[in-house]
Amino acid sequence: MINRTRYYKFDIGDGLMRRTGAIIEYLDKDGNWIEDRNLIRKFIGGDTDFDEISFEHALKIIEERSRK
Repeated sequence: MINRTRYYKFDIGDGLMRRTGAIIEYLDKDGNWIEDRNLIRKFIGGDTDFDEISFEHALKIIEERSRK
């Protein structure tokens, strides 16, 4: 089975995370993806409001973050 990567943007600010299977990562201020197992609570417990976004939208945020 091939795991599809899904991207999510937090409602507040420009926070971005991605999920590929059981691996959940967030984009840090330097544009690096950091794995954080604690983020699973965001999906299970609904601790934070976020929306799934397209890869294209995520790419724009990633590129913008890399320029800073």
